Amino acid sequence: AISAAIGGSKSSVHPVFMDHVGCGTVVDGHGVSGLFSSAFAKLSHPLSPILQSMPKADGLELNHLLAFLQEAFKIQEFPGMTDLVLMEILAPFCLRPLSDRLLDCLKRRASFDEFHAQVIEYFIPGRVMERLRVERIYRPQAPGETLSQFVGEIRGVAQILRLDLSERQLVDIILEGINLEDRCRLVFCTRPTSWADLDRLCIASRGVQDADFLRERL
Repeated sequence: AISAAIGGSKSSVHPVFMDHVGCGTVVDGHGVSGLFSSAFAKLSHPLSPILQSMPKADGLELNHLLAFLQEAFKIQEFPGMTDLVLMEILAPFCLRPLSDRLLDCLKRRASFDEFHAQVIEYFIPGRVMERLRVERIYRPQAPGETLSQFVGEIRGVAQILRLDLSERQLVDIILEGINLEDRCRLVFCTRPTSWADLDRLCIASRGVQDADFLRERL
């Protein structure tokens, strides 16, 4: 039933999710009543873009696994989402042996955090984890990569890999990787020590970049 619900039309929404967050509220016995019923019927669910881009993963292909977890965290942030509903939504996208881990957690009503921890421990060996840390965390800002993209990427990867690093440590790692162009733009800014500070730094960098672009066009 779960796979059929998600594997249908592109606007399909997981029925369990609808029940939990109230998206399936019945007003007149047939759905939203009155003037708005036809309009609401045509609207896609906010989760649809995430579900459409969600890769299927077996846990053995690393890039697919990381992309799967990345999308899972996006779904987790949706208002009203619970661990049980989240893992039921993920079920159709899991292939064996990853699906075995997920189904075991569903049977035990384990949390998504527990499922996540098991996935990292079981599917990402120590040597692979060290390689990922070097390639995805301790890396320089790529050419053409904005500061906000750079910060968001490293922050997301650290969450996916469950790295035992404090907020301050991750901020320092990011600062070491900022490219020369952004360093020049931010030379007079206070050194950030938190995610909030980094967010302000990204906004400042974007502002200076836009100002430079406008000057070049004049």
